[in-house]
Amino acid sequence: MSRRFVVGLTGGIASGKSLALEAFGRAGAATVDLDAIVRELSKPGGQAYGRIVGAFGGGVVSPGGGLDRGRLAEVVFADPRRRRRLEGILHPLIRREMGRRIAKASGVVVVDVPLLFEKGRKSLARGFDATVLISTTKELQLRRACGRGMTKPQARARMAAQLPDAAKRKLADIVIDNAGSRGDLRRRIAGYYKAFDLICHGNHR
Repeated sequence: MSRRFVVGLTGGIASGKSLALEAFGRAGAATVDLDAIVRELSKPGGQAYGRIVGAFGGGVVSPGGGLDRGRLAEVVFADPRRRRRLEGILHPLIRREMGRRIAKASGVVVVDVPLLFEKGRKSLARGFDATVLISTTKELQLRRACGRGMTKPQARARMAAQLPDAAKRKLADIVIDNAGSRGDLRRRIAGYYKAFDLICHGNHR
């Protein structure tokens, strides 16, 4: 039987979570990106596409026929009820696909989960061997998000919709502060990967 050590990776918008997932992959971990799963589910022909368009209307469809993700984000982050409606469509499909991909992997598996702690008793964190939070300051988050093309109101709306870092710090097993360089983050991730790999395989080599 293959051994797995499954890590839930999370962080607020523009915290450096995607860079951390990439660094874990470079170090040797199998990686699962829930944002990539959402894109697959939401593309034309995907399992969620028709339900999303049916729920939110043609205004969230781009001229090319795909979802206008920016427009959809504006709609759902402006209205908690509509955000919950979107989550109700996506989350069961995401969980199923995430489970399938984890089951196919072995060794250290790192899963990028934007809303790892947000669901209380239904928190995805319960299904992981360890949880890692990539944390940074609100000022850096805002600066990085705006550097990606968001307006400040859009970035603040996204940040407000997520559990504050102060709360997530109390829930995460490991907190990595990402206020330094990309190289600093990659080096720290490589160290944690080695520790996780040792836990997974150390006593069985």
